[in-house]
Amino acid sequence: MSDYFTTAKRPNKPRLFSDNFEDLERRAVFLPIGRTRPEQSGGYYVKGLPPQNVFATPQFLVDMVKAAELPGRVAAGENIPLSDITKMAMDTMGGSALLSRGVPAAALGLNVAGRKPKSRKTKKSQLPAYPKVAPPEKAIDKTSGKEYLAKVLSPEAKEVQKAVKAAQKDIDAGNYTPMFPTGERFDVDFANYGKSAETVDVARPKTPAKQEEWADKASDPESVKRLKEAYEQGLKIKDADNWYYMGQLEQAFIDEFGEKVGRQLFKEKFADSMAATTGGAAPKENLRMAMYGNYLREQGLPYPTAAYEMPFPIGGRYAMGNINQHQKLMGTAMDPTKNPKRYNFSNNFLGDRSAATIDEQMSNLFDPKLNQPQWYGSYEGVVADLAKKYGTDPRGFQDVSWAGGKYLKNPEKYPGSRPMIEEVNQAIERTARVTGMSPEDVLKQGIMRSNIPIYSNPYTGMAPYMMQYANDD
Repeated sequence: MSDYFTTAKRPNKPRLFSDNFEDLERRAVFLPIGRTRPEQSGGYYVKGLPPQNVFATPQFLVDMVKAAELPGRVAAGENIPLSDITKMAMDTMGGSALLSRGVPAAALGLNVAGRKPKSRKTKKSQLPAYPKVAPPEKAIDKTSGKEYLAKVLSPEAKEVQKAVKAAQKDIDAGNYTPMFPTGERFDVDFANYGKSAETVDVARPKTPAKQEEWADKASDPESVKRLKEAYEQGLKIKDADNWYYMGQLEQAFIDEFGEKVGRQLFKEKFADSMAATTGGAAPKENLRMAMYGNYLREQGLPYPTAAYEMPFPIGGRYAMGNINQHQKLMGTAMDPTKNPKRYNFSNNFLGDRSAATIDEQMSNLFDPKLNQPQWYGSYEGVVADLAKKYGTDPRGFQDVSWAGGKYLKNPEKYPGSRPMIEEVNQAIERTARVTGMSPEDVLKQGIMRSNIPIYSNPYTGMAPYMMQYANDD
């Protein structure tokens, strides 16, 4: 037997055809057999008698009718449980039992192969939330031998995880239309933002002697050789350049909120939030954590104190370090001396071409054992000098070198370069498919207003012990 959809009553709602089905505790999937609820009055048996097996409509017919009714219920403003939506999404995208019984995909109201639901006004109380978090379980770290509390996915989180994977598989197959075409991406005008200092000047030693010492160390011939090789390789990679072009997203904020507020929110919700959560994170994980931090802040929710408290799909190598930085830095001016990488990363998204983000990948080009330079400005100065020699700007040298360096590390497994605006496109599409919302509503309610989750596949490359206790990079 199966109970595919939730069985909550629908008081004060328009009557649906499915309301005519028998009110049962369970029913068989294909056979016309059901089981009555304990202590149920009326219907098939007298109150007080034990549950009984009775003649009933098979579950698969009930599922088909309720699936067809679900989009209409959402459009009418009814608060639909996330589990209903994700189960329906799995049937739509995963080729599971409902579709094999002949339910048309269009009748389920989800985006299949690029079809988009219409945008609609939705009350905040009706918006989806992150899946429930299950209690952690004790485990032993295989490397350190230490006991730790491991993150466990709740049943609801597992359902969402399946829906996310199905959505990503279809996106990877090219079955969707990006909201912001990557071939039309353009830069943000930094003149509308500005900055307080140049990290190449302030994030370096104070005395001339130390400045010269660290400049010599950063410009080691082997380091310069690796940087040149990475840049020249990156020039051969499609979409390696102009990675930071986010003008389309900024314009969407401006269209929604006006020039002044739109730019303020674009900086806060995207550029600064990405910068706060960038430690040791790939772009997809970086965006996911940034949007989660924004959600906590916007909803007035407490920040987690351990990685196992984070809902699916939040995690990563430096999960706690990054979310702590989000809590600490959001709403404040980033210090170019104390946080030069984050300061530059935010400004690069805002259109600043004169600075370079020296992250872990770029640090490895200087020295394969270096994850973060002691004096950021000294190393950034080398990038600036090389940029001049190649006729580009520091940001332009960095994004191309970053891609080239990734390729040179492992050419056979290099997946290609994906501009940041495409990471946003795919995050919007995944979330739209999982929640049943339109991509336009995901953009407005998720990216812009931080009222809903933004979904992606979770990071699985680091032991949970490290995810829980690692500090920021």
